[in-house]
Amino acid sequence: MRNSVPANVISLIAFSLIVASPAYAQSKDAPPVAEPDTTITVTGTKAEKKEIRREARSFAGAMMAPILGQYSRRQTGICPLVIGIDPSYHKVIYAKIRSIASQIGAKVADNNCKTNSFIIFSSNGVDTLAQLRKEQPPIFA
Repeated sequence: MRNSVPANVISLIAFSLIVASPAYAQSKDAPPVAEPDTTITVTGTKAEKKEIRREARSFAGAMMAPILGQYSRRQTGICPLVIGIDPSYHKVIYAKIRSIASQIGAKVADNNCKTNSFIIFSSNGVDTLAQLRKEQPPIFA
C-alpha cells in the first residue's frame, strides 16, 4: 500500500509556500526606504534690459489685440463714469478707482474730465451690452 497524500493537502502546502516566499525574500536588516527629495533648484542668469524689453514686447503682443494695427496707450488719465447704481455709492467707487490707479502708477483725470471708462451695474448684462452696442457704437470703437 502506498502512502498517498490527498491532493488538497498538497495544494494547501504549495499555496502556503507561494504566499510565504516574499516574506523570506525580504531581509530583516534591509535599509529603510528613503524619502523622495522634494527640493527644487532653479538656476538662471540675470537678463539684460534689452532682453527684458524684447521679452515684454513679445508677451504683450501675444496677449493684446491691436486695434487698427495699433495698441492702446492712454494719454490722458482715467475718467470713469458709473451707471446703474445708486448715486450715493459713486464717490466710494471713484475713490477706490483712484486708490488702485495710484498704486499701479496709472493717471487719473480730475473731476471735470471727459469720460473714457465706464463702470456699469446691470441686472441683465447681456441685454444692457446689446442695447449699448446699438445706441452708442462709438463706445466700442
